[in-house]
Amino acid sequence: MKAELSEIEIDDEQKLILDKINVFYIQTRYPDYKLEFYKQCNTEYTNEYLGKYRNFIHGSTPC
Repeated sequence: MKAELSEIEIDDEQKLILDKINVFYIQTRYPDYKLEFYKQCNTEYTNEYLGKYRNFIHGSTPC
């Protein structure tokens, strides 16, 4: 993980969030994954991960 290479200290919950966000980037780059990803991203799912991402960026405890 790049955070480990950069010696940024993150806890296990933050690592899980970064892993999931990385999946978002991968899935939206490749056409084969896009449709499946769009089906998965309903309002509840999107709000959940958007909240986790915002908490991560602002240094709060993840949801």
